[in-house]
Amino acid sequence: MKFRYMRAGGAQLDGPGGWVSGRYDRRWNATRAQLLRTRSLGGEFIILPHDLRGADGFAISRFPGDNGNWADYDAFLTRLIDDVRATGVPVQWDIWNEPNLSLFWNRPQSQYFELWRRSYQRIRAAFPNHLIVGPSMAGVPSTGGWWVQYLDFVRANNVVPDIFSWHALPSDPVANVATANSTLDARGIPHPRAYQVNEYGASNEQRWSLRG
Repeated sequence: MKFRYMRAGGAQLDGPGGWVSGRYDRRWNATRAQLLRTRSLGGEFIILPHDLRGADGFAISRFPGDNGNWADYDAFLTRLIDDVRATGVPVQWDIWNEPNLSLFWNRPQSQYFELWRRSYQRIRAAFPNHLIVGPSMAGVPSTGGWWVQYLDFVRANNVVPDIFSWHALPSDPVANVATANSTLDARGIPHPRAYQVNEYGASNEQRWSLRG
């Protein structure tokens, strides 16, 4: 089996863990080990900053940009960028998981958009050749609602991801790709790389067979 991708950020370690709980190091060490192992097997590593921060489904005490204060998040990004740079290995940056779901982003959409803009600009400046992935939303592309609001924002602010991503649980991939193509094309947003469906296979789409 040819190993292609790993997507991780130390989720569930310590519980609560990550930056906001003062337990960043363990999650980073786990992430670094997975990153280096993935590359040694010939795969691409997709890093999840939200897990390293501690937003892995736990009710964290503070989100980036609360009360207009970005200092803590800026410090977190500086540390993470420095740690990734020290590995000498390129990664793909999946900025924030399921930002349209309150389990992971319990703040206004506008605050997430500012998170995206700031993160994108910092990452692009630090690593011009690393790929940025998003929005990894809970759901599939649509012709209205959250998906197109995100598209309009990234286009207007020149922060378009290198790879568009979503979660398909369940879905029709042919229809999803057609919708993604049409909504991106309508806005003049190029999408030369393959889409990244980084969660898929709902229980009703899985089939198990036991043979004697």
